[in-house]
Amino acid sequence: MDAQNPETIFPALQHERFSGVLELISNGKVSYFQFDDGRFINGYFSGKAEQATIAQHVESLFRPGADGARPQVAASVFRPDRDLPEQASPAMIQSYRELFWRILAVAEQQVPGEAHPRGVKLRDALAKGAGPLGAIGAPLDQEAAEVVVRPDQLTQGLADWTRQLLQQLEIIAPGVAATIVRDATKEHRFVLQKAGFYQTLPWNVSW
Repeated sequence: MDAQNPETIFPALQHERFSGVLELISNGKVSYFQFDDGRFINGYFSGKAEQATIAQHVESLFRPGADGARPQVAASVFRPDRDLPEQASPAMIQSYRELFWRILAVAEQQVPGEAHPRGVKLRDALAKGAGPLGAIGAPLDQEAAEVVVRPDQLTQGLADWTRQLLQQLEIIAPGVAATIVRDATKEHRFVLQKAGFYQTLPWNVSW
């Protein structure tokens, strides 16, 4: 992809009669475009305005910001025999949002005055990348940002935030991490176990 003119990737794929999936990340927003013999046939679009056409959405991905800076764009293509990656459902995203705030609430109970501000600050830092924290960390009384993400990426995003937050709290209150994980996630432990959430954490949680 031409770094100075990233929008040229679409004519290039058409010219090459590409078949497969293009993953396009623009300022952290992920979109997928499926092609067959150079023709666009399907896709998933993060951040697409409801009234916008696909062409208008694509144009917005390359549009400079108010400060004139060009967006940070990255692209990958999947081999022709791959279908569009499985996407996390809205129900799963909502469930992880509730888990995020449950973990933060329990952490604040265990380490008052420290856990909540640290958790929010960490969320904001991690949300600057292309991960899902901007969506699952959105306040429950607000509409979450639209996000296109695989289930495993959703689990990894929540686990990364949880691990980094609890590592900070362990310095203040040694031994508190396992208690927070157990109390905050016990109602969802079977789903999280299957998703691999606990395997990414350095603490043994006993039920």
